[in-house]
Amino acid sequence: MIAYKGVSKNLEALLGRGYKFEEGKTVREERAKCAAGGFHCAENPFDCFAYYRISQSRFFMVEAAGNIDEDAFDTKIACTEITLLKELSIAEMAVYGMKYMIEHPKREWVKQGEAQVRPEKAEAHNSWSIAIARGMDPRVKGAAGSILGLLREPEPGKFTGAKIFRVAGEIKADTWYVLGDSQIKEAED
Repeated sequence: MIAYKGVSKNLEALLGRGYKFEEGKTVREERAKCAAGGFHCAENPFDCFAYYRISQSRFFMVEAAGNIDEDAFDTKIACTEITLLKELSIAEMAVYGMKYMIEHPKREWVKQGEAQVRPEKAEAHNSWSIAIARGMDPRVKGAAGSILGLLREPEPGKFTGAKIFRVAGEIKADTWYVLGDSQIKEAED
């Protein structure tokens, strides 16, 4: 199954034994048990940010295989085989995170911290952070360089618009943005 994994800048797992990974190489463990054994990853990209700081980590799309154990708390997975398929930028993690929310609209989605996903209104406070607002009339703002997302959901589970963008160029820092007909625009107060 496809999942997402955070690692340190030098490709080491921060939790557990501190295993060092290599991109494209499949590694194996004897058993998988969330929080106790195996290689850990997450079905929801945003859950990676609970364990790995955006500014100090690297993130990958992975193939989780073999014996798989899923955590009831979040989308954490332990598996006996894992392959780092592709390194993802923070913007790509945000895109895959929004895709996950659209594909699984009833699962828990509110997140705090460096990747903030909130109902109606969200803010990114650092150049490396993410803010995504989801709701009937979502609005976001962020620091220069941050990644912002808008996910319009007029009815639970029914999405009518989605945009991801970086605060740069014509997109101004510390300015609220909303989703117009098909484009982002500055919010009117």
